[in-house]
Amino acid sequence: LINTLGNAKVASQRIEERVAVQEKTQAEISETRKFYMPVAFRSSAQFFVVADLASIEPTYQYSLEWFVGIYLAAIDHAEKGRGEARLKNLNNEFTFRLYNNVCRSLFEKDKLLFSLLLTVKMLGHDSELNHAQMMLFFQAGGGGGILSRPKPQVVWMSDAMWSRILEAEKLGGMFEGLATKFEQDLPGWQKVFDSDIPTEEKWPGGLHEKMGPLERGLIILAIRPDGTVRIMQEMIRAKLGDRFLSPPPFSLESCYADSKPEVPLLFVLTMGADPMSELMNLAVTKDAKDGVRTVSLGQGQGPKATAAINEGFGTGAWIVLQNCHLATSYMPTLEGIVENFEANMDTISPQFRLWLTAMPDPNLPVSVLQNGIKMTVEPPKGLKANLIRAYLAYDPQWFESSTKPHTFKKMLFGLSFFHALILERRKFGPLGWNIRYEFSDPDRHISSAQLKMFLEE
Repeated sequence: LINTLGNAKVASQRIEERVAVQEKTQAEISETRKFYMPVAFRSSAQFFVVADLASIEPTYQYSLEWFVGIYLAAIDHAEKGRGEARLKNLNNEFTFRLYNNVCRSLFEKDKLLFSLLLTVKMLGHDSELNHAQMMLFFQAGGGGGILSRPKPQVVWMSDAMWSRILEAEKLGGMFEGLATKFEQDLPGWQKVFDSDIPTEEKWPGGLHEKMGPLERGLIILAIRPDGTVRIMQEMIRAKLGDRFLSPPPFSLESCYADSKPEVPLLFVLTMGADPMSELMNLAVTKDAKDGVRTVSLGQGQGPKATAAINEGFGTGAWIVLQNCHLATSYMPTLEGIVENFEANMDTISPQFRLWLTAMPDPNLPVSVLQNGIKMTVEPPKGLKANLIRAYLAYDPQWFESSTKPHTFKKMLFGLSFFHALILERRKFGPLGWNIRYEFSDPDRHISSAQLKMFLEE
């Protein structure tokens, strides 16, 4: 009995020690969780920015699972640090990683908008946003109706311009007495109005230096609405940095690196776009060219597509289903196949990939849109971005294989620059080209191949 009581006492002491250790561990976990909560709150705010993009295009849909995957990758790749430095590194890494992943699935026209939405959300989260000013900015400066104060009699000022100035004055703060300040120095404001870059012109009363980016945006919106894009870029630069103004160039290699056998890859097409040449080049570099099987969807092609996918599971082939938007009746079947990928992982080869091409369409499978890797196929904006994309598309071995390297590389740059130039000229309509033509990537690819052929022969 004495021995039993002694053993019970020893066991009781050990249990108490373990409970004390567990309580200490639980307190440390709770403290660590509390320390990282600001990162979680900030990241969750960004998820709602991404979720709202679906109201712009039906293809802009992203799942929470996809979002969490980016979050976990950011934790693994963020620069190490201690204390507040670690939190800052996590926030920066996640925000930029999210920006890169979303941008490759956005059309060029929406990338600046996405950066602006991220900026506004982060300003609000950090309690740096004046909501009244932002609402007026999104309402194009307001105004309209009967003027509450007579407009100065100057030729360059319109009624709409003066109306926006009066609306901004109602905000108070830096805008207190704005109309009076305008009337007191009309020649100074005319210089801003006449300037090629009004955001860089010296403003009367030093207002440019005293105001924040959003406040300056309301002034520019009032007197020079054409400078709104530049002031939006200033807002993004001030909050997030320059890198959120330069979308990453499209790289099929990086998209493939992020893919898995159970994750489909979707090319969202624009008129005249054809990603097949780039896809075949990637297949060559991955030793998968002989395993690429293409099915162009249309009437009666559904069973062939299903058979190809089932066959690809075992052989590790790349299955390419083209023009999914033309086979709306097959989309529910495709959605069911994709949803069962994870359940059949034991039978799917690690080399298997499912590639899809489609124009934007509301009938595309939601599971593919939300969980797949989406890539928009269209020329980027700007000469620099187009040149970078062109050179990324050239195979390094082909690029270095010419017997006349100096001449070839010089002429290839001229060809690439000309292609980038005519892509930019399209935005001017009839002033750019009388006959609308897409000048697609296959055009550049064929021209570069002919250039090398003529030069070698």
